[in-house]
Amino acid sequence: MRSIHQMLLLTVFAFSAMCVNGEANTASPAAEASGIAGDFEAALDLWRDGRYGELYDRTYAPGAGSREAFMRRMSAKSRKPACCWQKLQDLKILGIHGNNANISARVGIEDLSGETEYCTRSFRLKREEGVWKVCMADIMSLAGRNVRKRVHSR
Repeated sequence: MRSIHQMLLLTVFAFSAMCVNGEANTASPAAEASGIAGDFEAALDLWRDGRYGELYDRTYAPGAGSREAFMRRMSAKSRKPACCWQKLQDLKILGIHGNNANISARVGIEDLSGETEYCTRSFRLKREEGVWKVCMADIMSLAGRNVRKRVHSR
């Protein structure tokens, strides 16, 4: 049977190893929420500005395809985030589990005519290299249909 001193040393050693490996979260909940909100808003800004290459770097999706294919798909979409205060409202953190987070937010989306519609839904984020990245599928679902129709040759 191990002594309390040995158990305490093992616990401190295990916690230290977790901190070195980045598995322990030392940020306060407020700082964590602020980081998530800021990174989510930054992704919406990149999308609005048509900076799809940079937006690709702010999304995650295993096996989603190339940066060029993403840029082509996004540039053909019919919707983008609205400007200013209409872009993002009522952001709530639903849960943070390690490097994964779920949020709920009301996002203003403009169509080609400039009309803004609001969509309240949940979004998935994943922290990679210190940046909270938005699930690519969540962005694509908000982006709407393609503007250009594909021409099929027979």
